[in-house]
Amino acid sequence: MSDVQRDQRTNTIEHLDWWDCVARYDRPHTLFFADPPYWETEGYGVDFPLSAYEALATAARSINGTLIITVNEHPEMRRVFDGLPMQSVPIVYTVGGGDNQAARSELIIGNWSGGWPAPPGLTAQTGLEF
Repeated sequence: MSDVQRDQRTNTIEHLDWWDCVARYDRPHTLFFADPPYWETEGYGVDFPLSAYEALATAARSINGTLIITVNEHPEMRRVFDGLPMQSVPIVYTVGGGDNQAARSELIIGNWSGGWPAPPGLTAQTGLEF
């Protein structure tokens, strides 16, 4: 059995509006990952106003499952997600391939209590070290 077939037995991939997906699958054992368009950047072709980030922050504070969000390091994003566990990490953007690289920072935001590091169960569930 291939890795893809094995993953399909335990994972669900949907093409829904983020809120519809959260409403449908929110359970204490559910892990959500949200990577919305970066605030005040161009080129996504998707309307994602500040109110959508605020709704995402409200969801993070109220859902039963675990939510991990990645956004660009920006004072407005820090304000919107204030009070949630948040960590800034360095990232190198490659724009258009080649040598067009730019060093930036990204915020990783969670909704678990206790701040960083993430709870051991989440680390085991995702296979990631936070």
